[in-house]
Amino acid sequence: MFNQHVLYITINKDHITIDNFAAKKQEVITGAFSNTRLAIAHFLTCEAKLKEAIKRVQSKSLLQSLTLVMHQKVLNDGGLCEIEERILLELGLGSGASKVFIWQGEPLTSELISQKIYEKGQS
Repeated sequence: MFNQHVLYITINKDHITIDNFAAKKQEVITGAFSNTRLAIAHFLTCEAKLKEAIKRVQSKSLLQSLTLVMHQKVLNDGGLCEIEERILLELGLGSGASKVFIWQGEPLTSELISQKIYEKGQS
């Protein structure tokens, strides 16, 4: 009944890219939301910016559920700790997603997103 809408979120230091591969839209957020230890250190600032950016790339449909694939590409040596994973999960849910997947691995392409590889775990 609901159409699943997937956005791929890549997180770098003070820089987030939101890709809507299906609609061929991309939005970039910059700001001071990182510090030397955490990619998302200023949660509320980042969440507000992410919500706005998602609105700009999201397809308009009443019967749609939003899925976010969050990929932190910096400050992740040895993998993300539970706190970092929780930050990404809460950031995604607070930005309007009904499902959030945390991806740790090689960057995803539009083809891999369409294959839903993120549901199977990291590469």
